[in-house]
Order: sequence, then C-alpha cells, then structure tokens
Amino acid sequence: MQFTKTFGKNSLYAGSKGDFLVYEGDPLKYHALFIIVCLTYEQRFQGYDLVVYGRLGHQVKKTVALASWDADGGVDYISLSWENEMT
Repeated sequence: MQFTKTFGKNSLYAGSKGDFLVYEGDPLKYHALFIIVCLTYEQRFQGYDLVVYGRLGHQVKKTVALASWDADGGVDYISLSWENEMT
C-alpha cells in the first residue's frame, strides 16, 4: 500500500478497533479517510468481525481497510464499505 501526500498515525480512535488512521494531508487540517486494521496473513476471523468493522467505518464515516503483509513483503488489503440500502 502506498500513499502519496498522506499521513498515517497510530489509532486510539473508535474504541481502538483500528491500528492506524490515514489522512490525505496534515492531520491538523484534514479528517482521516481510512481506518487501517492490521492482520496477520494467516489470521482467521468470523463474519461477525466483518460486521463490526463495517459498522465502525459507517458510524465514523471512514473506509475501513483490512491489511496484511503478503509472502513477497508487499501489503495486501481490502476495504469495507457499509451501505444503507441493498440494491
């Protein structure tokens, strides 16, 4: 994952469900766009966890990204978006 002109900082936000917050610019001037949740590549979780992360992002109006290191040293991630309506 590579961010251009972004800032990241440790998250003590939203009940400490996220590990990092990502800002488009200076955190004093911008709101965070993403909550990053770091997981190990082999880590398993339940569907309930996806619901928790989805609701978290929706409540604080941010995109939640689940991220982990891949075997080649890069980062794999998936973002979660919670919609009000099903289409």
